[in-house]
Amino acid sequence: MRSFRGGTPRRLRLRPSRRLPAGQSDLDLLVEFGAMHPHDLVDAYFGLLDELRGVLAVEIDLVMVDAVKNRFIAADIERTKQILYAA
Repeated sequence: MRSFRGGTPRRLRLRPSRRLPAGQSDLDLLVEFGAMHPHDLVDAYFGLLDELRGVLAVEIDLVMVDAVKNRFIAADIERTKQILYAA
């Protein structure tokens, strides 16, 4: 995977989306970046989000692994995830 304004994701996972009304779709993606300066992390996150939205032409919910604090949600993500990319 290419670098996005500051960093390449270490992992990108797909989480099956919640049900949306007919004609609407989105992707729930969980991303993990390697260690980097906070400013570089912001650039990498938004660079990846912009690139994915442009390429896939759908709404993307991009969540960083470290942002998931609720253990029930984390367990659900772990159970339902599909790894799309791993470095």
